[in-house]
Amino acid sequence: MPPKPRAKKAKTVAAASTPSMLPTTALTRGQKAAATRAANKLAKAAAAAAASTAPTVVTNAVVPTVNELESESEPEEVPSKGTKRVLVHARSKRDSSTRVSTTSTGEERDDDEDISSSASLKDSDEEIVEADDADDKAELGLGDGRLARTVEQELPVWVSSTAAPTPMPTPVFAPAPAMLAPATPMAPAPAPAPAAPMVPAPVTPVALAPAVPMAHAPAAPMMAAPAEPMTPMAVPTHIPPVPAPAPMPAPAHVPVPVAAAAGPVFPTETDIVPSPVGGRIRLNDQQPPVKTTVQNAMTIATDKLIAADGNAFPDSSTSNTYIREAMILAALRSVHTFPVELRLRQEIGYAERLRPIVSARMPLARHAVRAASDQLVDSAYHLPPPGPARQTTVTTALHDWNYVFPRGGVNENGPWQRNLFYRRQIGVDVLHASIIDEGYLLRNVNALPFTLDEAGQPRRELTKAAVALAYTAIYASLYSWRTGVFVKHEFSSNMFREVYVGHINTLEHIEANRPVAYHDLMSDLYNRVANFAAVENVAAVAAPGIAPIMFE
Repeated sequence: MPPKPRAKKAKTVAAASTPSMLPTTALTRGQKAAATRAANKLAKAAAAAAASTAPTVVTNAVVPTVNELESESEPEEVPSKGTKRVLVHARSKRDSSTRVSTTSTGEERDDDEDISSSASLKDSDEEIVEADDADDKAELGLGDGRLARTVEQELPVWVSSTAAPTPMPTPVFAPAPAMLAPATPMAPAPAPAPAAPMVPAPVTPVALAPAVPMAHAPAAPMMAAPAEPMTPMAVPTHIPPVPAPAPMPAPAHVPVPVAAAAGPVFPTETDIVPSPVGGRIRLNDQQPPVKTTVQNAMTIATDKLIAADGNAFPDSSTSNTYIREAMILAALRSVHTFPVELRLRQEIGYAERLRPIVSARMPLARHAVRAASDQLVDSAYHLPPPGPARQTTVTTALHDWNYVFPRGGVNENGPWQRNLFYRRQIGVDVLHASIIDEGYLLRNVNALPFTLDEAGQPRRELTKAAVALAYTAIYASLYSWRTGVFVKHEFSSNMFREVYVGHINTLEHIEANRPVAYHDLMSDLYNRVANFAAVENVAAVAAPGIAPIMFE
């Protein structure tokens, strides 16, 4: 027997559960899809209206839509027998609906039986298409509007109305009161105990020593003045503008800048005039006060060479001292030269600029003594003609200081008398030429040393420097002939200073060991030079009362 065709049954569509837990009404599948779309559209319209009228509230909670709730639900199976089995399948976003299939006998059947017949699937698709068309007509107002009114009655108030939200009614399927456990009230946390106030540690008093009673009444205690209330310093809120400086009037004439004086201003007559042709400062170019001072300083400086403390061959330091002292003494000799003396003492470098003029004169004084010795040495020592004979005679005279002592015999051909120091006539002749002719004795007679004779009269003496200079010049004259021919040598300290110092030491030795003989010798030389009488060809002049100087 052929199978009996299965009659088509109207399938019911269970209304989807809403968040408001409202009771559902059995609808067809197409009606459910249309209702869902209408609910989504109305929900969007209500949300837009609420956003435009109500203030915006930002929360972290996300409210799911109806489509999201249905799509995220898992297929749920009711295993109890004799009841309907509900299969919930997630459809597309276009018609998210719940599909429920039941058997006519109320028994369970497998999913394979629901989809085994292709005719059944085709019929279902046709019904869904017809339901969709009907829904579209209802939305456009072409149908009778019964479905739309039914859906509107089933929608919650917050979806179908744009008015202000009202309190939600109690859901029909509210859980029993026994299912909700009463909330246990939480005891408030105890308040923290207040911190103990900070009390400073007690200060232990220090025992002070009893005050010592004072003899007088104690002073009244000093009371501190009451503190004056401090007032805030007034801060100026407005700073007046600085007025522009007034323009200075133009001077009637341009002032000439005056250089600041480095020291006291001296008369112009004391200025040093430089040489018009350049080079060293010359004496003839100076003004009268300066010229007179320098000329007198030359004489004083040369006299210093043979003074009691003089040095005929001084070094540079000693020479500068001699020259400075000589210029100051020379400036004090006349009132016309007093400004020069003041400038010499106060202006640094003034005497240094004039020193070369005076220092050039001092060697000339020594050369004058040497010139007198050169003229007298031939006759005094009976020198033979130039050649080997003269060389031998000169060498013998220079050996062991023989030229200081006179020689015995008629023509100075006897032995050397070595107990008659500085008794040769040539010494007296040279001293006369350098002292008397140059005027030294007349200028410095009061500065010469002297001793007292038996009658108490002063007996003047020559100085060691004068005697040593004269015999040093004699040595230089003989030294020029030591090779048999005359060779000129500069009479300077580089060549003959040691000879000069040797004569000074010899005279000091005689004075220290034979003081009486020394003073007799120096006094006799002074008398012979002062009362000069040239004695030709006399080797020695024996003065009465002068004993020979003998050394052991």
